[in-house]
Amino acid sequence: MNIRKIITLALFTFVFGNLLGQNNSEYFRSSTGKWEIETLSNGIIKSLKMDFGSKSDDKSELTNIPWHCEGEYAGPVLMSSDLTHSISYKDEDGNLAIVVSLKNNTDNKRLINSDEASLRIGIDHIMNDPSKYFSIFFPTLLRCEKTHFWGYFQNPDGKVLVICSPNAIASWQIDYIGNGHRIATSNLDMLHQLPLPARHPQELFYLAPNEEKTWKILLLPLSSVSEVPEAIASACGIPAIDLQRTTASAGETVDFKIFSSSNTTPLVIVTDPLGNKIPVSFVKKQSRAYCFEIVMPKMTGTYEIKVESNGFQSQASIYNRKQWSWYLQQASNEAMRAQQKAAQHREAWMGFFSEYWAQVYFPDTEKLEETERKFNIFWQEMIDPQTEFYYTNKSTWSSRPQNTSWMLGVLVARYAATRDIKHLELAVQWADFLIDKFQLPTGAYKGYTALTMGAKFLQELLWFEVPLTEKNEQWKERYERHKCSIQAAAKNILTVKDLGDTEGESTYEDTQAGSAWSLLAMHALIEPNSPDFSDFLKEAIAVQSRHECLTQALIPDSRMRGGTLRWWEAQYDVLIKRNMMNSPHGWTMRSQFGALYLYLLTGKEYFLNVAFNAMSSCSQAIDHKTGTLRWTFIPDPYVEIERFVPNEQKSGEGKYAGDIIGEQWLPMISDWWRVPENQVAKMYGQGWSCDNDVHEHFRFLTEQFIPNAFVIERADGSIRTWNCTVSSKGGKLIVTPAENVVSRVHFNLQKRHSIEITFEKEKYKTKLNMGMQWVGPGLNDYRAPDIYLWNEMMTEK
Repeated sequence: MNIRKIITLALFTFVFGNLLGQNNSEYFRSSTGKWEIETLSNGIIKSLKMDFGSKSDDKSELTNIPWHCEGEYAGPVLMSSDLTHSISYKDEDGNLAIVVSLKNNTDNKRLINSDEASLRIGIDHIMNDPSKYFSIFFPTLLRCEKTHFWGYFQNPDGKVLVICSPNAIASWQIDYIGNGHRIATSNLDMLHQLPLPARHPQELFYLAPNEEKTWKILLLPLSSVSEVPEAIASACGIPAIDLQRTTASAGETVDFKIFSSSNTTPLVIVTDPLGNKIPVSFVKKQSRAYCFEIVMPKMTGTYEIKVESNGFQSQASIYNRKQWSWYLQQASNEAMRAQQKAAQHREAWMGFFSEYWAQVYFPDTEKLEETERKFNIFWQEMIDPQTEFYYTNKSTWSSRPQNTSWMLGVLVARYAATRDIKHLELAVQWADFLIDKFQLPTGAYKGYTALTMGAKFLQELLWFEVPLTEKNEQWKERYERHKCSIQAAAKNILTVKDLGDTEGESTYEDTQAGSAWSLLAMHALIEPNSPDFSDFLKEAIAVQSRHECLTQALIPDSRMRGGTLRWWEAQYDVLIKRNMMNSPHGWTMRSQFGALYLYLLTGKEYFLNVAFNAMSSCSQAIDHKTGTLRWTFIPDPYVEIERFVPNEQKSGEGKYAGDIIGEQWLPMISDWWRVPENQVAKMYGQGWSCDNDVHEHFRFLTEQFIPNAFVIERADGSIRTWNCTVSSKGGKLIVTPAENVVSRVHFNLQKRHSIEITFEKEKYKTKLNMGMQWVGPGLNDYRAPDIYLWNEMMTEK
């Protein structure tokens, strides 16, 4: 028998609450003045205002949180057909609490399907109006733990709305609007069917006969993401892990904090990939934070951190990586295994970056010949011999400026690998195509200044033009022309910032904003004497801060940390016709160039960790054990899909098969879904896909990390390293690079030091003053990307 659906709005309970009025709605304000809520008679929130850091009690200081109060996305609403349920609100020590109850009023065990016990929150995530982008709260992080739940919504203005519960919640889901580029709202699955990720509660898939469950959900307004761990520990009594660095290599130190309301030190257990405990050191208690550190062992793989306190359990992970060179070489192998396709989208052929850049550091004549053979076939299909540009009568999408800029980048990589000057000449030709065909008087590349990354690829060309300008006037003229184009694009980016045009349905999205702050930071780095230098630096930092709402900036999971949040690519990349988060995705790397540049400009460890964490998450696209390259990671815990797989009955064709995925890597399809010979793949045609965009990770890896190591001396005198280890002997810092391919070390020191570094072919002994500087033979090595020459000039300034 169906039980009548009941939605109850319980009375608000306040100690000092003020009733402000009523008219088919009820208005209430918290006892502390931190929030004000208006609800409709059915319990749906009509208006919610909160104080995100104001010093005043005056309600005019409160910020309105966009909310769906009517229509299909209104909430909070429990989407249950035959379970008695209620929603009530109360003041919990000054915080807004939503209390949710579900009851099975039958004498039978009630199994729960995927949406039957879902709470539609109702917060408005729709970013469809650029004038309002910065006020919309994005579902940046939702995370289930065994005993509790936490997460936060963040807007580009930097305001953070924490959502947390001291009760276990089975799962969560995001309400994507069809297959488009926008999100409506977020849902909490109070109960949910299995399978769910192992970290989630595994017993919340049913209600026993006559059983009732109740959850308390808190909403906390904060002014910064950095406040989240302490805030959730205080509000819910849970141990919150604050892990600034989620990747390391053997011998490097990882430190982390546990925020806890308990007066006793939390129990912390760290296990290696085989499940064996490893040593973890308690360092000190700092206010409400317990500080720990780990020196990473030799075994590579994922290390799990488990924390117990107050009856709660929290988890985190650290990835102990292999040498960076392994990932680049394996990416090159995988690019050769999976077809680089003649197709209208550049995402179909980006594996050429991995193939050519790997040759720069790990030359292999046989592999290079095979890459050249494949590239020449690709070139014949894509390029018209009459115009030496893309065919206009094939599906090359010659009108897209980004297809031209990315081809320029591949040609520069080809020259770096082959050292054949005709390839550099061809790169120059394509640089001129980009400028002549697409650059407008405003400096924009047909409106896609950021998305094309045109200035970045031109800058890479300049690396190799510089030494040729010294003896050749023609190369000097080319260099000046390309530099002027970069400068014009820079001025446009400084004007447009993170509100430039996007592809498809417009929204505030990770590639537009991420590309923008990378380019702003790049211009600050390469033009240190520009009168606009401070403007570029200021705006790069501002856009980075706004872009953070679209980034896994806090998640204590080494598979996702630093990944940008993108959700509409599965339909294009691997032909799954459903939206889901793709994080990290290939386009995550567009913003990470900027992270390294901002570190070199500011010296702030935060930016270095941002880049290293993201690179490590992205590098795990290559399976640690098998070496197989996957497409992207899916953070959503439960997604029912129709996966595109090989058709065993028809060789070379595909079919759709039902599957359930969640919190896992998805495989590529380019290793079996192939474009026929002598064809250019049309969108959704035979062999067409965009999953080779995953190789963007390894383009970044080559430039930023393969040849480089970093040493930071913190204010307290402790030393932290990236891609190297440091020991002290006789007052001297002995630096050991992680592998022979490292050819320079960047130091960021608090005081004067004597240092010694042994590179592959020579040893450096010198004294360094406080501040930032590079040391090593790689500073003058034109075999590799070398934007750091510009930084060296800035340091001298």
